[in-house]
Amino acid sequence: MEEMHMNPDDAVKAHQDVKSKRSIGIHFGTFQLTDEGIDEPATDLQTALKKYPELTPFVVPDNGETFYW
Repeated sequence: MEEMHMNPDDAVKAHQDVKSKRSIGIHFGTFQLTDEGIDEPATDLQTALKKYPELTPFVVPDNGETFYW
């Protein structure tokens, strides 16, 4: 699905490249569409973020969670 989606490492790089003030990891965890575990993208994103502790917030919402900024 790489033609339409970013993997967690690419998402963190994009967050850094565009100097985002805030990013939200979405479009995972609702339907089992791939061979990876349903929670694997969120786990992999947290691992990728540990490489760049200086980044501004990159949040991963729980299903149905709402954010107010």
